[in-house]
Amino acid sequence: MSTSVSPPYSPIDFLDDDPFAASLRRLRSDSENSSVTRGRVRYDSEMSDCFDDTMSPEEEAEHEEFARRQVSRPSCVTLEVNFRRMSLIQGQLTGGSVLGEVHLEMAKYHENGRFAPQQGLNMLHQEEVDWDSAIFHLEKAAVCGVLEAIVALARMFLQLPHDVLEGAHVENTEENTNRGVDYMRMAAVAGDRSAMIYLANGYHTGIGLGTEREIDWVEATRWYSQAVSQSGEDEEGCYDATMEDPAYVLMAKEAELYRQGGHGLERDPERAAELYNEAAELAMAAMKGRLASKYFMIAEECWGEMEE
Repeated sequence: MSTSVSPPYSPIDFLDDDPFAASLRRLRSDSENSSVTRGRVRYDSEMSDCFDDTMSPEEEAEHEEFARRQVSRPSCVTLEVNFRRMSLIQGQLTGGSVLGEVHLEMAKYHENGRFAPQQGLNMLHQEEVDWDSAIFHLEKAAVCGVLEAIVALARMFLQLPHDVLEGAHVENTEENTNRGVDYMRMAAVAGDRSAMIYLANGYHTGIGLGTEREIDWVEATRWYSQAVSQSGEDEEGCYDATMEDPAYVLMAKEAELYRQGGHGLERDPERAAELYNEAAELAMAAMKGRLASKYFMIAEECWGEMEE
């Protein structure tokens, strides 16, 4: 089920070898050499009595600008990945890929048995799902930058419950765990709050990081802080609830790291006290009085450690 990622290539070299691109260049050349002048075709409106049948210069300019922006995108994953690299330069990791969404839907169709061979009417509900093909399409969707696919693959490779392809399972190996953490990091960078919390806990405790990463409290505080400041929407505008991991709990975990110090993080009781105070205020607002009192007390202890 594992796929290999090809090394970076030159977009120009790739297009030179692509027969589709060669055909496209021929069509463009024929169009440029044609002596026929093409203009915009106007049609009389059946509602001409109610509306003008012509556009103002401003409306015509706006229409031409809109038409100019309607650039077609090839249905090729390799070219889509190249386009995704350009989006990364502009700071957009996910979203905007129609081809990726198509691959995601194909994976769901496989999950629902839409492509499974049916052996008579009595076998309509007993098809065997082609999980290899389903995961293949899910991986293509992730490569195209579909956040839902990235999160699903991250949780699948890390042996966690996942909403997409619930019945699909992969072997619990070190390689798959490392791949899962890679996908989880991609999701976190794209704004998925649950992925941020997974990374924060992983770098905090070392659990679930695989063999390529280790405990790093600098990274842990970074992801705790990112998760706290998350507005509730990821890069694709999807809402991510915060009830399971409220901000005050995450702030308290971050404060604990600053209070102890270690694993690359410099001890900072002052920062710890500030975070405990903020956590206490949020807990109080959430009607968690006992927890708020606990945080206030720990904050005072941190202030005392500063004086020492």
